[in-house]
Amino acid sequence: SRSVQVMSYNICTFKQVQVREAYFKHWNQAEVDLIGLQESRNPTSKVQDVSYYLRIVSAGLRGSYGCELLVRKHGALGHVDFKNITVLVDEPRLLIVRVTTCSNDVICIVGHAPHQQSDDQIEWWVHFKVTVTKLPPRVSKLVFLDANLQVPPGVQWPLGPNGSLK
Repeated sequence: SRSVQVMSYNICTFKQVQVREAYFKHWNQAEVDLIGLQESRNPTSKVQDVSYYLRIVSAGLRGSYGCELLVRKHGALGHVDFKNITVLVDEPRLLIVRVTTCSNDVICIVGHAPHQQSDDQIEWWVHFKVTVTKLPPRVSKLVFLDANLQVPPGVQWPLGPNGSLK
């Protein structure tokens, strides 16, 4: 068995199907098992089978935002099917998915924080912290986050010492 390969990428848009398929093929050949995508700008939330991956999508908002998680169907996580996927949070800037297989149980957190100049920056980080803190504590978590540079002052990182910011 091999290690689980993960990546995160702010894609801005994946509107062209042939471009999306080319990325999926490349990532599959590179044996990337979990991919968190930000700024996918899809108009609707969905879970779908796309070639090598299961694609879990949170809808964007007015043509912006949107997160995705791609889960490789046959990789280091083992065989993954729709029954192995549970969407826990589905929001334009936050997608949280639990992937449970015979040998693995992981919660994937895909997020896209507001820019520093945004009015809702602190509100988003507080929401992120509260939401993540409510997740089952004994399940491993992977964070795929476009943090837009920094956590604002006064907001503590909720994932413990390995994810702390100093």
